[in-house]
Amino acid sequence: MSELAILLFQVDDGKLPLPEADNRVPIVLYHPDIGAGWQEVKTLLENTGAPKVLLQFSNETISVPAHHWKDTDWRRRRHVRLYDAAEMIRSESPLDLIRLTPELPLPGLRIDERSVDSSESGKETARMLYFFSTRNWEQVETLLTKDRLNANELFALSCLYDKTNRFEEAYAASLEALAVAEEQTRIVRAASADAADDTAAIPFLDPNMSPDPQHAAAARPALHSKPLLQLVDLAKIWLAHGLHAAKCGHEQQAVTAFQMAFAKKNGTEPLYMWADELMRRGRTAEEAYTSIDKWLGVNNNEELHIRLLHRIGLFEKALEKLDRLTTPAPQLTCERFDCLIRTGRFPEAAAQLQGTEPYEFPSEKRISQLLADGCDITAAAAGLEQTQLQALQERAVTLRLFVHAETLEPLIAEPLSFAFALFRNGYVMRAATRFLQALREQRLTPEGYRCLGEILYHRGAYEQASGMLEYVLSLSPDDASLRTAAALAGLRQSEALLNESMHIFPSSVFLREEAEKVTAGIKRMEQSGAMTRWCWEERANFHA
Repeated sequence: MSELAILLFQVDDGKLPLPEADNRVPIVLYHPDIGAGWQEVKTLLENTGAPKVLLQFSNETISVPAHHWKDTDWRRRRHVRLYDAAEMIRSESPLDLIRLTPELPLPGLRIDERSVDSSESGKETARMLYFFSTRNWEQVETLLTKDRLNANELFALSCLYDKTNRFEEAYAASLEALAVAEEQTRIVRAASADAADDTAAIPFLDPNMSPDPQHAAAARPALHSKPLLQLVDLAKIWLAHGLHAAKCGHEQQAVTAFQMAFAKKNGTEPLYMWADELMRRGRTAEEAYTSIDKWLGVNNNEELHIRLLHRIGLFEKALEKLDRLTTPAPQLTCERFDCLIRTGRFPEAAAQLQGTEPYEFPSEKRISQLLADGCDITAAAAGLEQTQLQALQERAVTLRLFVHAETLEPLIAEPLSFAFALFRNGYVMRAATRFLQALREQRLTPEGYRCLGEILYHRGAYEQASGMLEYVLSLSPDDASLRTAAALAGLRQSEALLNESMHIFPSSVFLREEAEKVTAGIKRMEQSGAMTRWCWEERANFHA
């Protein structure tokens, strides 16, 4: 069984890419024009048995690196083009693949592409996903400029507005998506009574019969003669609405949206987003959890509570609940291991279920073996591929095993891998030390300059941050997010000058109005994602 399947979207009538001769990765084609609808695609993906799905478009040739995909998928990090198969199979529409939070680049992935003929009719959904993937916002907006968008299209529109810093428009679009989705859901339920009649009239839809191509061909016109009713993931739209509301400062609406997302599809994500928003507003992790626990009321889903406590950094409380479980919970093995490490209980973590395969990610098992054996990490890492070494280093950083992480750096080809891992996990002061050392030794990469510029920005050294970011922008003048980051540093300098001027001329209405405009611009641009946006757990590491 392959660890990976490829989902291929037909974006135009160009020639489909041919798989390599030795390719053993199953390929599933999404091509609604020939009847391969989303539900059929999900069934085919499920039949492959692959735990991960890589997105590819028909105008691309992808070089699939030969590495273990689980190694790249460390804790809750989402990578460009890589999806969890179970998540995809639960989706209601291809547009659900548009992600709400930032993604990391997928190590080792190489893509060659040709231009897409966007003048062709049809295949709008596939092209929309492609343009989202390539950040071609103008083409996305062109595809979404039409009357009577359905709920999934309105969800995509809200994501477009969010990614182009139009947060109030994103909020309004997701609100409209919810209204349309409720109406679509009502229509689908009302139409379900007719489904049995349709099935009886179409032999190949009978679950007790095998599909017959002749029956299928005869039946297809009858299927398409009826209005197409799309299924909608209301939980995802509510979650998007909550994120958009939070960026617009609509705090109560954001909380209500996260609550509705949880009510539609119980899971940790909406509760974590809610907790993260409370902590961004100054509440402690304990206070955030208490508020959510009070709202949940009597909820016997201990797994849900444990996962939430673990994600917001309340490791002792999570362990207490884990220890009180009356039956073993193998699905929580990773959380237990993580909590034991975070609370300094290394012997228990090392001894946990030795000799079995309890770990979801190979990097965790390797770390547990290192702790248990006390062996030389360099010897233990021998024979590992670069992606496996990077995953091991990243996991060591998340567990604060800094000595192990630093020891791995000479084995990793990527320059400054330890500094970047520290930066990604919020250890900005530790990362700054290593970036500054590289700067003095004249080996700092452009990405390192950008990270150092962001660290200076967050430390309030706006003039130095501006210099760093402007230098990197001169190397990549077409990088829109970098241009926004540099503009932010400039606005912060303007804000400081205006504040100084207001101390000298406190009664100046002009200065006050200008200061308000600059502050509003800063708030809006900081929500854009141009600067790294850390979660609460990572923000808590800033001064470590």
